[in-house]
Amino acid sequence: MLILVHQKTKFPVAIYQVKKKELKNIRQLIPTAIKNTMRELSFNPELIDRYLEHCGEIEFVRLRDRTHVSWVNRAGMQCAVHAIHRFEGRQSVFNDYFAHVNARFGTKHPETNDHIYPCEVMAQELERMFDQPVYDFPALELTITLDYDDYPIRRRIIVPADMKLSRFHKVLQRLFGWKDAHLHDFQLTNDEGELLRLVPYPEDVEWDESAVLITDQRLSDFFPAYRQMNYAYDFGVYWDHLIELVREIDHYHQETPYVLEAIGNAPPEDIGGSISYDDYLAICRDPKHPDHEIYNHWSLYWNPELSEHQKRPHVLYL
Repeated sequence: MLILVHQKTKFPVAIYQVKKKELKNIRQLIPTAIKNTMRELSFNPELIDRYLEHCGEIEFVRLRDRTHVSWVNRAGMQCAVHAIHRFEGRQSVFNDYFAHVNARFGTKHPETNDHIYPCEVMAQELERMFDQPVYDFPALELTITLDYDDYPIRRRIIVPADMKLSRFHKVLQRLFGWKDAHLHDFQLTNDEGELLRLVPYPEDVEWDESAVLITDQRLSDFFPAYRQMNYAYDFGVYWDHLIELVREIDHYHQETPYVLEAIGNAPPEDIGGSISYDDYLAICRDPKHPDHEIYNHWSLYWNPELSEHQKRPHVLYL
């Protein structure tokens, strides 16, 4: 893994699983990584190109500033922890630009000691340098409703129209508190009434030859041509999420994904389906039940209702 850190803003770019033979192309790899990372964060493409042109040719020098070395080390540890959680145990691992690390990588400002997010600081610096909005892209407002009868579980969000389905999957996992521990797919019904399954792994296609492997498909490939799609998670119990298009936004100027509304908490992971979940809720609400203490301890601080803080509009950090 290669770690790049912008000296002024501390904005990190992590390039995961770089093979030794690829290092000969390091002069092409670095600007590509910076560009792809900023694109995944929905930075303005025109502004990214202006920034890379402003940077000029790559020059390698020995780093003697110990303070900056410590920043690189800190970013490296953050990214390494993320890599362990995301890729450990996977059969196939691919080159990945850790765009999402930028949003979560918080630290202290070296002068003011205030808590900062380098992603936000970098965005402000680019805006200052080029007098141009950092965020300016087509977006979609979507509602996602989990199929559960007893109480509503719904999210309303804004996401970039060109967001990859693979990244949108991570958004959905985060929105509903899932742990990405089970299989998933996306489903669409075409004009002929035929079901189209979009699956994440080649092994999925082996089991269903009619399925389409998710590669570079983006939300804009399906919306607004379709008004809705479904996302299924954990095929053993089949949690079904209905995704509906609310509106298209031609120019969006804020950080995304942005949660406009959150109602109801999703069931705990591995609860065993809606029937088991109903039994679980009944036991948790009955202090006299013999399994009451065990069930409450298993779910710890989980609650079917969201807190006021969780309901507030907010940027979703992946």
